[in-house]
Amino acid sequence: MSEPRDAPYPELKKTHTMAHKGRPWTDYKPPTSAPVWGAIEGLARYYILLAALELDVFDIMQRLGPSHIEVIAEAIGAPVDHTRSLLDSVVALQLLDQFTGTYELNDAAKRYLVSNGPATMADLIAVAPGPHENWTRLADTVRNGRPATPIEDDPAAFYIPLVEGTFTTMFRCATRADLSFVIRP
Repeated sequence: MSEPRDAPYPELKKTHTMAHKGRPWTDYKPPTSAPVWGAIEGLARYYILLAALELDVFDIMQRLGPSHIEVIAEAIGAPVDHTRSLLDSVVALQLLDQFTGTYELNDAAKRYLVSNGPATMADLIAVAPGPHENWTRLADTVRNGRPATPIEDDPAAFYIPLVEGTFTTMFRCATRADLSFVIRP
């Protein structure tokens, strides 16, 4: 038998809850839904960032400097309303700044999201999670024990973009490595 659903009104919740029937206090105050919303939003956040990169938003904004939405929309070739929705979403991700109708790159975008940034991750973002269809078909992978698009079927299609995408970060790490621990003959 399934448990009854939460009462839709808080005043009913106070009198019609399992807490009044000897259950622990957690029945009176249900657990937060934040982890569920976080999982739902995680996918959206990734695809917002991916769309901004595919439209070259960060590189275009680096070239334009602080700009109004109409200028950015024209530069990326998209309708103003749609561009505003995307850019406002990127602002919510804290990867752009927006002041009085003017959008501009913030320090995180300048460092990690423009293609020539000092620690750019722009090429990595699209390939890092692996083939996207594997994620959309994860339940099938669990059922069948094999992903929809196994990496080993075409390793070059996964590993070459992954290496290219991680090169900047790996090179930076390698050049900063303390090699004094290496034993020399």
